[in-house]
Amino acid sequence: MQDADAIPPFAARSHTPNPVPAAATPDAPAADARPLAVLFIEDSVSDFALMQATLRRAGISFQPRRVETEQEMRDALGAQSWDAIISDYSLPTFNAEAALELAQHHNADVPFLIVSGEIGEGAAVEAMLAGADDYIMKNNLRRLPPALKRSLRAAQTRRQRLHAEEQLRELSRHADRLREQERAELAREIHDDLGALVTRIRAELTMARRNSQETDTAQRLDVAEQLVASLGVAISRIARSMRPPVLDFGIVAAIEWQARDFAQRTGIPVNLNTNQDDLSLDLEQSTSLFRIFQEALTNIYKHADANRIDVELFADEHSLTLEVTDNGRGMSSDALRKQTSFGLRGMMERIRSLGGWMDIGAVQPTGRGDDATATGTTLMISIPLGAGAFPAPGNAADPSTLSESNS
Repeated sequence: MQDADAIPPFAARSHTPNPVPAAATPDAPAADARPLAVLFIEDSVSDFALMQATLRRAGISFQPRRVETEQEMRDALGAQSWDAIISDYSLPTFNAEAALELAQHHNADVPFLIVSGEIGEGAAVEAMLAGADDYIMKNNLRRLPPALKRSLRAAQTRRQRLHAEEQLRELSRHADRLREQERAELAREIHDDLGALVTRIRAELTMARRNSQETDTAQRLDVAEQLVASLGVAISRIARSMRPPVLDFGIVAAIEWQARDFAQRTGIPVNLNTNQDDLSLDLEQSTSLFRIFQEALTNIYKHADANRIDVELFADEHSLTLEVTDNGRGMSSDALRKQTSFGLRGMMERIRSLGGWMDIGAVQPTGRGDDATATGTTLMISIPLGAGAFPAPGNAADPSTLSESNS
């Protein structure tokens, strides 16, 4: 319902938040500035008129619309976007709590102010905790204009910060993609060029050793051949670490290979359980997940002093979850907050860029009472999956065909 004295509502606009241009902010009104679109949830026509008069006396240019019921609010939110919502705390068939929830569901970043004739301190605090920007008593409406201005500035700052954060995340994703491309190209060059050169050197040394007539020279050539062979193994290992070809066989095979390789190199057993034999992730998802798993294992080896690692890889139609648990000394909260924890920060940024989440915590205590002990750390990450993540049966690649020679 709209009051007859109210200015007609705007024509329908997009449902994205309205960024308030600098010239249109309440602190600096301009003649050609777009008026603010303000939705009032109020059953009293006189109170509605009084709030309008208070805002206009403060020099705020706005176009109002008044609603009284949930359905009227739904219609208003669907008809256009709003710069601010001002709601009475209690109406005959509606209330501010329900209105706030509805506004947040529609657009979480519209300033929401409560103006009420009677609201207890406890209710006001709960409303603020739920997301309301401010509350004003109807007998003290002079607070309404500055509260609205402050809420609009805060919303604009939040939008600018979110935009900047999204730009930083996109820049980080772009840098990661470039870095992975460079790694892949360098790994190919190392494998193809240096690998071929090592093979030729070994062949020449073998021929020289066979043709040598002096025992001492033959022994030296044999040692040199063994060193070159070790160099070839190192080159293959470096090339695989830069861009493991097992990624071409899918993320499940890549995780299995990394767990096996880590256990062989460090002597720390890695027990892997998964409910999927194969998953079809895009290159960015599989590479990010693999790098995070690598970083997690590296952190355990460097800092945890663990002798066992358990890995759970679980996927359903909605998401993929990777959980890595060690039985080491655990990680303090101070270590998590360290500004120099670039490894953890990099992992978090990779996960955020994929729309997922990451959690790090201590292993649940064992025992009871004073005998309870908690050792070890659990890293859990989860990313959303698309519709094509599960390949048709029989289409899974076979990573067992990947040999040391073609790595």
